[in-house]
Amino acid sequence: NAEYGGTMSLKDAARKIIVDDMFRPLHIRGEWKILVVDTLGKKIISTCLKMKDMLDNGITLIEDLDKPRQPLTYLDAVYFVRPNQKNIGHIKKDFGEVREYSGRLYKAAHLFFTEIIPDDMLVDIA
Repeated sequence: NAEYGGTMSLKDAARKIIVDDMFRPLHIRGEWKILVVDTLGKKIISTCLKMKDMLDNGITLIEDLDKPRQPLTYLDAVYFVRPNQKNIGHIKKDFGEVREYSGRLYKAAHLFFTEIIPDDMLVDIA
């Protein structure tokens, strides 16, 4: 255990990064957020965290990016996905930036990627 001078497992290190760098900075007591994940994001989250960890950090619901989702325009969404064209397209659609879809699903987006996002994709989503 790292707390007692030992080494930290990969699972514990990933959990610490997710909680300390993704969830905790966004957490405001009494405000809830939705976590939107793709397949890889879901695998990482489900391996490293328990639902209690998420609830303790303001995440109330986990949704699959690839499945139809109901608008919850009063909640922010925290996305944890691979940076690829398909996922970027879904995110843009979620905020009404694709012509055949109007309106947004969530109040705001907080984007976290499972790997470094290429510059062209970052420009596309900005």
